[in-house]
Parts: sequence; C-alpha cells; structure tokens
Amino acid sequence: TTELLRLSCFLVLCCDCRWYAAMAKKRKGHGRRVAGVASSGACNGHESGKVVDAVGSRVKEGAFCLKSSLGVPFLVVSDRDLVAGLPRPSPEEFQEVLALCSGITKQWEVRGAVVLSDFEGELMGIEGELVSAAFQRSLVLDAKGLNPLTSGGKSRDTGLLLDLRCPPCVALTRRIMESDALCKAIWGADGDVASLRYTPVARPLGIESANVLDVQLAYSEAGRRLSMANMLKRLPPSSIAGLPDKAAAGGLDFAAAHGRNRRALSLPLPGPAAAYAVDDLHRVETVLQAGKPLGGNYLQARSRSSAVVSAILRSPASLTNEKMRIHGNQLRKTTDEKQRLSVAVRIKRHFHALRRINFGDAATDAALGNHEALEAEADKVLKRAEVEVPEDLTFYSPQVEDCNDERAQDVVAIAAGEEQAERKVNESTKGKTKKKVAKKAALADAVAGAEVVAAAVAEGDARKVAGGATTEAQPQATEEPDVGASVGLKRGRRAKRRRGALAAEDAPVEANKIKRRRKAK
Repeated sequence: TTELLRLSCFLVLCCDCRWYAAMAKKRKGHGRRVAGVASSGACNGHESGKVVDAVGSRVKEGAFCLKSSLGVPFLVVSDRDLVAGLPRPSPEEFQEVLALCSGITKQWEVRGAVVLSDFEGELMGIEGELVSAAFQRSLVLDAKGLNPLTSGGKSRDTGLLLDLRCPPCVALTRRIMESDALCKAIWGADGDVASLRYTPVARPLGIESANVLDVQLAYSEAGRRLSMANMLKRLPPSSIAGLPDKAAAGGLDFAAAHGRNRRALSLPLPGPAAAYAVDDLHRVETVLQAGKPLGGNYLQARSRSSAVVSAILRSPASLTNEKMRIHGNQLRKTTDEKQRLSVAVRIKRHFHALRRINFGDAATDAALGNHEALEAEADKVLKRAEVEVPEDLTFYSPQVEDCNDERAQDVVAIAAGEEQAERKVNESTKGKTKKKVAKKAALADAVAGAEVVAAAVAEGDARKVAGGATTEAQPQATEEPDVGASVGLKRGRRAKRRRGALAAEDAPVEANKIKRRRKAK
C-alpha cells in the first residue's frame, strides 16, 4: 500500500509538472503573439492577432515557393521582390523563412550531403556581378567516395533560391559554401568561385569556397572545358526529358545585353528566367547520374577542383591567361557582331576589375602587362561600336538602354558594314600590290633587255664607223680583204642583237612565271 501511494504521488507530480510546463509554454507563446500584434498594429494599424496566424499559414502553404520545370519546389528567400508573381514577405515572414532555411542547412551538414549549387548573374567571374544562388540536396552521388548511385532517383527535396542582394541570404550562402561538411557540386565552378570571392568590386562578398566538386572538369580536357549543352548531347534523351533547351536560356539574350554593357537579368525575375536559374541544378544532377567519369568516380575531378579553387583564392589573376586566350580567339574568329561585342566587353571589364581590386601580387602585374595588345584590340572594337565600359564596372541604367536600343542596332550594323568593307579593301589592296610588283618586275626586265639591245647596236655602229674611218685613212693595201674576219664580225653582231631581242620578248613571260610562283607560295 505504501509503494502504491508513493507511485500515485509520483504520477500526480509528473502530470502537474507537465501541465505547468505546457501552461508556461502557452503563456510564453501568447506573450510573443501579443508583442507581434502590438508591433504590427503600430506599423500597419492592425489590432487583431490574425497577422501572426497569417504568417504561419503563408509560409506553410508555400506562398514563397517557386517550381522548376520538373515541378520541384524551391523556397525563394528574399526580403524584397526577387521573382515576379510571388508576394514580398513581411519582416516576420522573412524571419520564419530564414529559420526554416537554417534548419534545412543544419540537416544537410549533419548528414554530410552532396549539395547541387548554381549561381546566376551578369558576366560570371571577377568582371561580373552575382544576383542569385540556388541549392538543393542530391541523392545520386555518394558523399564519401563520390561514386554515382544508379539506384538513387532524382531529388524531389525542396531547394533554396537565395537573393544575393540581401545580407541574410549572403550569410546563408557563406555558411553553405565555406562548410567542409557539404560537398558542393557545380558545373563550371571557376567563374562562380571567383565571383563569390571578389565581386562586386566596390564591396566584395569575400566568400572563400571549400569542398567544391567541379563536375565539368570530369569531362573536359586540360585547357579546354566542355560546355553544358555539348555534355547534354552525350546523355540519353530520356534522362533530360522535361527540361527546356539549355540554349534557350529562359528567353534571355545575354550576348546582346552584355555587348552593350547592360544587365540581361531584369528584377524581379520573370517566370522563365527564374525557372532557368534553378533548372541547371537538375541538369547537373542528370550528368552526375547518367555520366561516366574517368575511373568510375569523381575523386580525380575533386582534386583538380581543389587546385583551381586554391589558385583563385590566392590571386584574382590566376585564370587570366586561360580566359584571355579563349576570349582572344573568340574576338578574332567570330563573325557574329553581337557575340564579338560581348567578348570585347568581357575583356575590358576583366582588366578594369584587376586594376580596381589591386591585389598587389606578381600574377596580377604580369597579367596586366602580358595582354596589353589584346586590351587595345578590344578597345578598337568597342570604339567602333560606341560602347563605353566605366572603370567602376557599373552597368548602363534601364532608361539609357531603352533610349539607345535603336541607335545601338544601327551602330552595330554600321560597324559590321565598316568591318566588311575594310576587309574587302585589304584583300583588294593585297591583290593590287601583287599586280603592281609583277608589272614593275616585267617593266624592269623589258628595260634591261632594251638596254642590252641598244648597247649591242651602239657597239656595232661604233665598230662600223671605226672601220669606215680606217678605210678612208688607209688606202686598200691588198685587193683581197679578210673574208673570215668580216664574216665573224657579222655573226657576232647578229648574235648580240638576237640575244637582246629574245630578252625583250621573254621579259613578260618571266614576270608571269615569277607571279605564279609567288601565288603558289
């Protein structure tokens, strides 16, 4: 009986403790709700507690979610308008969204997940500027051995689309990219890593990425990277079913906009552009699942990625030589004037960025000195098209863009026409120069032949005159002249005259032979 009484008292005390704890928690939540209502009422004039209830309902109902082309939800994290058609969150809603993102990131870190990552912006690299960051956990790759898992399907987990204009989103991006526990799988990580570290030039983000896997390096040769569009052609068509064409770029014309040094992404992002910002994660996951890397895993690609990331973090000019080699070939060989202008703007902005960053290392000084000729060539292209790139790397405002659209098209057309005319003039000048040289050579040969003939004739006349004078001064000594000597003299004169005539006739023929030899060479 005593034991039963003790047990019953213990149960009563436990129930009382739980009840008091529940009541305390309820009072605490009620106090927070009252404070939220009071602050909301002070700002917006609301007097009821429906604001806090609406906060919870809007976030949980997915009011701030964007769906990709495959129907995967992405939570849009921004304190302003990032995607057209989605509401702007209130301060309370934004804090709740940040708390939700923090919880998702913590789960990724605990599990050591592989996180698909992609960044969008204007001109990736030190010459550009980032706008958004997209992240999603993937289940198609083993995080430790980096072996493709054929059994794992495509991820349907909720992804994150972060606005990099927002400081809390930058902090969350820093947490993900600098975490050693997370393996970040990116296609073409060199430009993204450089942008995260050194851009915007006036106020760099300063994010030093770690544990990065550049999937592109697993399928590219040294010094020549394989584009995403060409990589997708190697995969089975069924693996990329439902994804829009990569070349469509969400209806964005990056080359035309960047060729005028203006923004290609208008904010808030239209629906197709926002879907384009997150669809690249599905493409990277498809490559990880259906691709066949060297050695059967991505360990070698990760070691190469670590070397590239370390070089970028050491100096902003570490990849300048490789980029300028590619841009130089594009600038000289491309026939599309829009693409040519875009490359010229990239070159000019890159060197402006190197000067503005002023890193002070030997690699930066060498890069600025080794590519002066290429920068001068880009300046010539930009001057012809009347495009200016400010030293502070600002883009043209939308008002200037709208006013100058028609004028820009005319300038591009005029520049293309002038370039074609210049090429034709150069080609015709080369042809005319060759003809002039051939004519001068033929004329010189003809003059030389004529001089030979004149000299022969003059020599013959002089001998004839000398012979006549001798005959007059000395009477004929013998009645029988030296017939052999006279015949030999005549033959010699005839031979000299014949040689001179042949030389004059053969001069044009020799000139034509010389001309044909030069053409053959």
